[in-house]
Amino acid sequence: MIHFTVETLDTSASLSLNKNNEIIQNAVNILLDGILQPTEISTEGVSLYKQGRYNYNNETNQWDYVFEGYKVNNRLKIVTDKIEAAGFIIDTAVEQGINQVDYVQFLPLASSVLELQNSLIA
Repeated sequence: MIHFTVETLDTSASLSLNKNNEIIQNAVNILLDGILQPTEISTEGVSLYKQGRYNYNNETNQWDYVFEGYKVNNRLKIVTDKIEAAGFIIDTAVEQGINQVDYVQFLPLASSVLELQNSLIA
């Protein structure tokens, strides 16, 4: 299992969302081209919020809010049994603009666990 996040920031919500969608779509299209099946890729969630910071203004002795834009986070989950392709999947995603690899987790298949359980019981 591989979890990615694409984070974009732009001056308008629609620009940030469109940029984010383009990055995700480019990565997914390449990964679906002979590497993964559509059932192995899913979106975990999308969030959109205003991004800003506070700067101290020495003239007014107050903190001023500075709007930086709209931030979109899109979380992508890949679940596959193609362990040997994990490096390629990560490299491809990053090359296409996915800017966070949240984590990689290797888990045994449920069928393998059941087979092992049955062999231990027998």
